Amino acid sequence: MLQVNKIHSLVGKYFHSFDKGLVKWQGTVLCLVGKEFCLVQLFEWITGAPSVQKLVHFCDMENWDLYETVEEMNEEYRLKWGPLAERSAK
Repeated sequence: MLQVNKIHSLVGKYFHSFDKGLVKWQGTVLCLVGKEFCLVQLFEWITGAPSVQKLVHFCDMENWDLYETVEEMNEEYRLKWGPLAERSAK
């Protein structure tokens, strides 16, 4: 499990979560809930607008990619996954 000081530093971070090697969610960590959960805000894929909020156990965040800013998150997605999306559209 994540150490307490690392958990507190998650608030305000942006993230990509993954399922079977593909990006599942994009969002930001809003706050800590108790000792084992974070409330996260997910963003729509097309518009980037806030969509739903989810309560996520820290253990489920272990393999997420974390970013300091939304711009960094978006650029990482574009660099890693943008070419894949472009190839599959052809």
